[in-house]
Amino acid sequence: MIMSKGKIFKLIIAVFFVYFFPLFYITESIIWASILATIATSPIVILWGFFNWLRKIKQGNNHRREPYIIGNSTEIEYLTPEDLERKLQSRKKM
Repeated sequence: MIMSKGKIFKLIIAVFFVYFFPLFYITESIIWASILATIATSPIVILWGFFNWLRKIKQGNNHRREPYIIGNSTEIEYLTPEDLERKLQSRKKM
């Protein structure tokens, strides 16, 4: 399941407040509750950033395929920009 950045941000904020309110009740200080909640939720943010970075490396920028309809075909072909260029060059030679 791939979540959008907005949903992940909302989830992180929700987790922050889940930690913040009990800590605020215990410490009775907004500053200490904020500091402790930030320390508690920072591993979640770090892990999210790390896995997002891994996903970008795994997918790569050059392997994105986009839909194209070539010629009179009714079939949609998913090609990378390089594949599209090769296909169009081979059609020009014919």
